[in-house]
Amino acid sequence: TAFTIYMETVALKTLSAAETTLIFSTEPLFGAAFAALVANECLGPEAAVGAAFIIGGCLVSGMDVGSLLKGKDTRMEDDAVETSGVDQ
Repeated sequence: TAFTIYMETVALKTLSAAETTLIFSTEPLFGAAFAALVANECLGPEAAVGAAFIIGGCLVSGMDVGSLLKGKDTRMEDDAVETSGVDQ
């Protein structure tokens, strides 16, 4: 296992932090799918609920939930901050 972790770390150097987090977060899904395909592991409804939570967590972490709940467009606020420091 030490060699596989080392190779995974070497491969992940080329990815961004967000992409790396997504890969590590979904690792249990790949493990369960591999077990189901290779070892004929039977996955129950608990596995489906867990997979839904993992996928939902990945989706939510990629969104700006605070601005969605408030109904604000943060892009306009970011533009205002960027232009406020410009000398006129």
